[in-house]
Amino acid sequence: MNNEPRRATGAVAGSVLFAICVSFGCYNTRDFKGAGPALDHGLLTCPRYQAPVGLVPLNAEGSYEFQFSGLPDENMILQMHVPMGPDATTDEFEHLSTTFVATIVDDSGDQVCAAEGSPQGKLSGDRWVLMSSATVAAYWHDSCTGLRFARDRKYTLRLQLRDVDAKSPAVPMNLMLEGGGYCL
Repeated sequence: MNNEPRRATGAVAGSVLFAICVSFGCYNTRDFKGAGPALDHGLLTCPRYQAPVGLVPLNAEGSYEFQFSGLPDENMILQMHVPMGPDATTDEFEHLSTTFVATIVDDSGDQVCAAEGSPQGKLSGDRWVLMSSATVAAYWHDSCTGLRFARDRKYTLRLQLRDVDAKSPAVPMNLMLEGGGYCL
């Protein structure tokens, strides 16, 4: 009995699977080490990956530090999610005067991103922009978009809240790195 056709078919199938993995960046979410498990929403979603880094109270002045590693090789963005419950409106988040100072450095001390500003900032360089839908709202800053991380490196995110607005809701901000996928 000749097994050559089976071996050839298996070799071709293995090569195709390898090519697909290389093309689409096979990533195991279990590689991520951070505040919670990373999520992979699938190839045709945007963002494909979400990696939670930590929680910070929106209404409390202070400095916070979080470590993480094992992110996928994708363009990522730092976002600070705020809960949009049934009674919440974007107005209560969009016009806060609180100053957010965020930096991400790698384990060699090299800076990956640095952003400072408030939701009330007038220019893109000093403004944390609020994006929202009916159920989700998140702050992002121009200086912390398009970030690339090496999977084998460790990173530290430092976030400082200064001059906290008295109108800040008593809700947690979920610091999240997001990216990858099929985004138009």
